[in-house]
Amino acid sequence: MNEAMKPIGRVETPYGAMRVLAGRYAFGGGVAILLENEEGVPFTDFSRNVARCQMVAEGEFHVHTWFPNEDLVGPLLASGLFEDTGRRTPTGHV
Repeated sequence: MNEAMKPIGRVETPYGAMRVLAGRYAFGGGVAILLENEEGVPFTDFSRNVARCQMVAEGEFHVHTWFPNEDLVGPLLASGLFEDTGRRTPTGHV
């Protein structure tokens, strides 16, 4: 990720309030989503840059739904910032 990340909202999570930042990955140009705490300390990448299977439409991204993010999917969807397309992409051992 390394286009300038811009804040797009806030979300309450089981780990406290988080700012949601969006940008683009330097490699592949896919959408990058990062969560940081209220002090600006990065918490987790919510997106994944899966360059070899970029089968997503403009504005879509691959979501990192396994540890430690499994508890974040519900709050992020409930925030209204994102919606689940229902599509899934097999990625192998990612």
